[in-house]
Amino acid sequence: MKDMKEMLFRALSSHAVWKDRLKKAIDNGILDSPVAVIREDNLCEFGKWLYSSEISGNFHQSEYYQQVVIAHADFHQVAAEVAMLAEMGEREKAKRMMLLGQPYMVKSGKLMNVIITWIKELSNSIPSPK
Repeated sequence: MKDMKEMLFRALSSHAVWKDRLKKAIDNGILDSPVAVIREDNLCEFGKWLYSSEISGNFHQSEYYQQVVIAHADFHQVAAEVAMLAEMGEREKAKRMMLLGQPYMVKSGKLMNVIITWIKELSNSIPSPK
């Protein structure tokens, strides 16, 4: 359980870093990963873990897991869209997608929220010491 929470916390920080990575790509038109790799939700460290056998079948059936899988895939789709625009030199379109209330921020916020909700649920399910 502790390892699961640690991985979820790491996912929060690593996906938050994407905003800076994409801003740099928008500014200089150079990506640090190909768009096709960014688009895939099972190639980042968290995605590999999320789809791995390290997570027991019980957790795969939970609503929290399902919500995180969907939000994570959505996040990668929109991050890839921003990256593609940056690579194509469509800087203004890419920047607009990253504004508050726009697709990137909405999907990123959703991912963060569902991960935090899952962490809270895991914390609540740990029996208290007697």
